[in-house]
Amino acid sequence: MTTPMDIDLFYKPATVLIGAYGAGKVYFDMSSGKLSRMREQYRFAKEYFTDKASGEADHPFLREKGLQGIIGDDSLVADDIEYLLRLKEPAKAIKYYGLGRQYLQLSLTNSGGAIEFRPRYKNAWPRFWRKWTYFGLYGLCAFLGYAPIAFSKQLFPSPHGVLAASALTIPVGSIYAWMALKAATRVSRAEALCRSQALAEPVSTVQTLITDL
Repeated sequence: MTTPMDIDLFYKPATVLIGAYGAGKVYFDMSSGKLSRMREQYRFAKEYFTDKASGEADHPFLREKGLQGIIGDDSLVADDIEYLLRLKEPAKAIKYYGLGRQYLQLSLTNSGGAIEFRPRYKNAWPRFWRKWTYFGLYGLCAFLGYAPIAFSKQLFPSPHGVLAASALTIPVGSIYAWMALKAATRVSRAEALCRSQALAEPVSTVQTLITDL
């Protein structure tokens, strides 16, 4: 028969993972100013494509800097960015490509292009073990971070000890858990982008991008 203590030992560690993910996401959104970045990206994209349509951004320098400014990455060349914008979900493609960039490469030819894995990641195994190792580290860091609370009765004789330990372990554990989860997400997003990179129907780039933004 399951005792209340058995249920407690199962329930608390499970809530640790959920709590660490939520804390990490809030930390990331607050630190990156996500909403303001989205608004600024929309305004910049609209301004650039308006200039492009009028012919004011035809110069190669303006074209490249404008496209780099839209995605916030000056390491990509204009042709690569334009390929990403031609996909069915360009905003998602740009986001996923930015996350999984270390695993991906863009191969452009006269007949078209494709996003593919870098040679060392073409086989599934190198991606598989990295992804699940990062997920495991996420669970471990989250567990260690919230362990003083989850096992407070077993570890500490008084509430003061729980508070003191949690003040140290929760911030550190949450940050490292978020970093591990982010690393696992990079692999997952790279795989998702390679699976779904169908081109959009021939419509204006400005209409496609602004609709998705």
